Amino acid sequence: SVFLDDAPGNIAAARSIVRRANQFIEETAPWALAKDPDRRSELAAVMNALIESVRISATLLWPVIPRKSGQILAAIRMPAAGPGSLAGVEWAPKEHRPASALGRIEALFPRIEAI
Repeated sequence: SVFLDDAPGNIAAARSIVRRANQFIEETAPWALAKDPDRRSELAAVMNALIESVRISATLLWPVIPRKSGQILAAIRMPAAGPGSLAGVEWAPKEHRPASALGRIEALFPRIEAI
């Protein structure tokens, strides 16, 4: 499929999304929003945008790192579209998901200590 054949393009697209998500974090300062009870809806919108960025990035990276992509998608409680599917790469913001709805995972890429 085109999805599998364009792994370099998928990687570039995912990297672009992750870079923009990092900028968005700096711009919106969700840690500050979390401290202000009057800004809960703004915090929810920011977190939903970030979760959506993670979901799309993981879907784009599925052909390259399927196991890690599956772990990422499981942690955000999203079904994996599987290899060869572009169904999961459309932006589709979800309603507010409470933090408890997200799963915990171990470090995806643990640090390797030099001996």
